[in-house]
Amino acid sequence: MPQLVWRKSSYSVGQDGDCVEVAPHPGGLIRVRESDDPDFILTASPTAFAGLLRDLKRDIKAKTAPAAHHEAPRRAAGAP
Repeated sequence: MPQLVWRKSSYSVGQDGDCVEVAPHPGGLIRVRESDDPDFILTASPTAFAGLLRDLKRDIKAKTAPAAHHEAPRRAAGAP
């Protein structure tokens, strides 16, 4: 396996080594690992990696967006 140059993700904020790292791999692939388990490495194409990032960002935005206020539907008088 070629020597990879790992870079810490700018979204990783862990000071105790808890971070996500990425490294370009020969042939255009991208390697991803978590610093607390550096032997477990995921490999993805640039297209798949971009899709993963897009989906993660969408999920993060959905979880951090203010919740919409929903009122319970009102029942008509005499409705079960």
